[in-house]
Amino acid sequence: MVRKENKFYSCDHCGNIMRMIRDEGVPIVCCGETMREMVPNIEDASHEKHIPEIDFNRNTLRVKIGNIPHPMVKEHSIKWVFIVSQEGEQLKYLRINKAPEVEFSLVNGDKPIKVYAYCNIHGLWEVEV
Repeated sequence: MVRKENKFYSCDHCGNIMRMIRDEGVPIVCCGETMREMVPNIEDASHEKHIPEIDFNRNTLRVKIGNIPHPMVKEHSIKWVFIVSQEGEQLKYLRINKAPEVEFSLVNGDKPIKVYAYCNIHGLWEVEV
């Protein structure tokens, strides 16, 4: 299966976030302005709290955010984790005051390709599996 890169966009005014499913080159507009493409971080000074750590065993993909646990308070938290696999994509939301961990079930024979995590302060993070 040929896959294009995933693109995420955000509105600088209201905070809306969207993912492009099919890109025909038309600008995406929110609040009267073109949305900004979110370029995933792969490393910076705070990567130890943001880079998704992966554990894949059979059909279960466990994602833990950071080798130092990421804060999970209203003011600073991981909002969601999005995975791309050979067979498709999945999104899960994380909860305030819970561990920054999530588990995905994949069908037999499927394998994860990329994992994205979104921090409400430090933006989008990506890791290839």
